[in-house]
Amino acid sequence: MQRGGSRRRSTVEHGFADPSLSGSASLRVVVVPRSLVLLLLLVPAPVVAQATLPTGFVEDVLLSGFDHPLSMAFLPDRRLLLTERVSGKVRVVVGGHVAAVDPALIVPDVNSNDLERGLQGIAVDPRWPQSPYVYLCYTRQGDRMALVRYTGTGAINDPAGENLSFTSPLVLIDDFQDNNTVHNGLGLRFGVDGYLLMSVGDDSDPCSAQTPSTLRGTLLRIDVSRLPPTGTGPVPRALLTPPDNPLSGPDSNARLVLAF
Repeated sequence: MQRGGSRRRSTVEHGFADPSLSGSASLRVVVVPRSLVLLLLLVPAPVVAQATLPTGFVEDVLLSGFDHPLSMAFLPDRRLLLTERVSGKVRVVVGGHVAAVDPALIVPDVNSNDLERGLQGIAVDPRWPQSPYVYLCYTRQGDRMALVRYTGTGAINDPAGENLSFTSPLVLIDDFQDNNTVHNGLGLRFGVDGYLLMSVGDDSDPCSAQTPSTLRGTLLRIDVSRLPPTGTGPVPRALLTPPDNPLSGPDSNARLVLAF
């Protein structure tokens, strides 16, 4: 899209705001040429102010005042969900502003005591709104990391709806080890095949990351299509394991692994 001879494009990348910097950040949008992927870039305002854009590009600040924003996902109707690492909040952006019902969720039991811990990945079920689910991964109290599904309620099918909340947590996995304060990053995205992809840090233990059954340093491929509509979990591993995942054998953790 062009305006006045300048190219506009809008990017929040999957949560790479530096948590060691100021917690307050701006939502900045830039529109890329058609040949590039459209992303949304969240970065702390002081850093972006010093960035040098390519010739012909301009940058717009859409929103500011977020507390350690880290990850985000769009609903099919283009409302934006974003996570705050330290507060454990999920916030909704609609029509260029934060929704009236804010936050949509505060995830309980989040451990954000260190720079790489806290509420991290978020993904929207590709079947939304028929299956109005979001998936969140985070480090929790008790030195564990968790993957949990929440159910949307309220304005789940209204592009301008500001009354959107997430309730009824269903725990998919909550026994990832979190023994160290670094390398515990977690990321979520759905693949084109409908399976949920989850990246798991090596928990600063590169040796055990060579063994897929530990789930450290892995990329998981997870089936969410067979999950029950209600319940609390944890869900049996067999329900989460796609039949064509590459690793076989008796270990239920290893069968979730796509790559390590």
